[in-house]
Amino acid sequence: MQLAQSRHQSTETMNELRALNARFIHNFVTNDVASHDAILDPRFINIWPTGQRWDRATYLKYWATAFDPEVVVYWTSVMNSLPSSATLRWCVPPTNARAAAMEMK
Repeated sequence: MQLAQSRHQSTETMNELRALNARFIHNFVTNDVASHDAILDPRFINIWPTGQRWDRATYLKYWATAFDPEVVVYWTSVMNSLPSSATLRWCVPPTNARAAAMEMK
């Protein structure tokens, strides 16, 4: 009985994570700051691979204009060929992140 319940919970959890991931991606490509803000923990901080930290307000200001189809080329070329179960991850090139950080100071 416990194994069946565990599988059900895992399926539910995976479905919730897939929906959250889809919302995250949609928020990114549509620059939907309000929806993205709603899924962030109130204590959220962004930590870049360089170790640089951005508070929530700085991160959301960046988020509002971060998507660039010229930089994130997979969106139009790959999205249509992916299975519906695919999970996408994005990464802004470090030079763009540094430039954005400098503009916000």
